[in-house]
Amino acid sequence: MASTPARLEELAEELAALSPEDRCRVLAAVGRRGPKAADATSTPSTWQQLRGLEGIVSLGGDAIEDCDHLYDG
Repeated sequence: MASTPARLEELAEELAALSPEDRCRVLAAVGRRGPKAADATSTPSTWQQLRGLEGIVSLGGDAIEDCDHLYDG
C-alpha cells in the first residue's frame, strides 16, 4: 500500500482517537516491526530538520508523556 499524505493523515487521526494505553500498544507494535526494506527511498534527517523538532519531541525523556503531548496537544 502506498503511503499517500491523505492516508497518513487518516492513520494519524485514527491513532489520535485511541486511548493512551491502546495508542502506546500500537506504537510499540509498529516499533517492533522495525524499518521496512521498501522504505529505502527515505533520506537521513539534517540537523536543521531535527532542530525544527525541538520542543515537540523530548529525547531521553518519558516516551509516554511525549506521545500524549504529540497527539493530545
